Amino acid sequence: MFLPLHGKDPEPIFVSYSYRSPNLPEYVTNANFSDWDINRSGFDAKVQTVFVMHGFRETGVAWPERLKDALLNRYKCNVIIVVWGQIESSFEEEKEHLPAIGDDIAFFIENLVVSKNIDLQDVYLIGKSLGAHIAGFTGKAVKKKLNSLVGRITGLDPGGPDYYNADATERLDVTDASFVDVIHTNAACTRLEGLGYPYSCGHFDFYVNGGSAQPGCREANEYLFEMTSSEFRSSLNYLFGSVDSGMMTSSTNQEMADIRFIYDVAVGNALEGQRLYGERFPSRRSTKRKTFERLHRRLRETGSFVSGMHDTGRTRSAWTRELEELVLLEFERQPERARGLYPQPHDGLVNVGRPFEDLDKSFLCSHVRALDIFLASIENEACEFTALECSSWSRYLSGECDNHDVAVMGYRADMYKELMKNSSRMKFYLKTGGIYPYCL
Repeated sequence: MFLPLHGKDPEPIFVSYSYRSPNLPEYVTNANFSDWDINRSGFDAKVQTVFVMHGFRETGVAWPERLKDALLNRYKCNVIIVVWGQIESSFEEEKEHLPAIGDDIAFFIENLVVSKNIDLQDVYLIGKSLGAHIAGFTGKAVKKKLNSLVGRITGLDPGGPDYYNADATERLDVTDASFVDVIHTNAACTRLEGLGYPYSCGHFDFYVNGGSAQPGCREANEYLFEMTSSEFRSSLNYLFGSVDSGMMTSSTNQEMADIRFIYDVAVGNALEGQRLYGERFPSRRSTKRKTFERLHRRLRETGSFVSGMHDTGRTRSAWTRELEELVLLEFERQPERARGLYPQPHDGLVNVGRPFEDLDKSFLCSHVRALDIFLASIENEACEFTALECSSWSRYLSGECDNHDVAVMGYRADMYKELMKNSSRMKFYLKTGGIYPYCL
């Protein structure tokens, strides 16, 4: 996918809470850290400090506050919500910014070490989707700056797109903290199948219901191929990055956007992309295999679908007159559905109405389940997510692993760290229900 140019991300904002003042946020940045009256804030250097990193385009969503409340209602700790990113940026653009964001968070942690002498083993990073990789980059930067590891990282279905072949230095990895536990709920090797990273990357990797699709959630491809043309374009823009103005000026450019998307679904296999494109758009003229390859190469070299559009100095806007006309047409066709093209806050997600109410139940439902289960592990202590160490889901289902090591997934997973004496990396499988709190 191309990279729309929105510039460097703004400096992260650290929203700090303490068990001493759970409803009084302190807004801090690295730039104003020296002005922060940390002693009056309620921050306790002797207890665990939890950093919460949201996912792609989740600035302002409600779930970090819910997680903060769940933690402070039960435990003596500090909770710092990290607000990062730009709502206008594409997935690929934000991915490029993650190392710098991790550096900023590591610098903040370094400031805490210097000013309050906190123990790095009391630092706990929790990240959802792209936020999980930010946690990884933070751990890497802390290790480089302070020659020591943070205590724990929990990755909640780490983001998969563009990370399938990433080196350990480019994503969350087992070496980023003293204990890394990962919950996989939407593991896949293409965006069409899911949004989570499929491979083990922690000391404990928990694969929930096999790790790919969750009970109560539709699979993404079941819904995608039922979309109308306008819904497909809107969903494409939302999920995989906004289409720039050059792409929206003609149907030919839209066709190129669709070709590039299908090529990504086919994981770079032009022949398979040609077949999938014909199935998805049977009324369009057939597309040659070389078209997929040439378009992919052009995007890599110029960042645009249209030759001659790069290095112009112009920023690329997601909102164009053509897109505005699309919204108006949708409003005229079905007024109650028009709000579906405008982003609005939603508990735990970015809710953009219909068709994205359905996308919540398909593309995002299984992906978000990792967060929901983690919340349940704190909010409902009687609900334990007991998992068995096993090499595969099929072996787990066959009962071959019934006598293997047991660990509990979720907030209390670190209570089972002694299992690492036998193996530095372990895979666990378990079944859950499809309704909150998900335990069986």
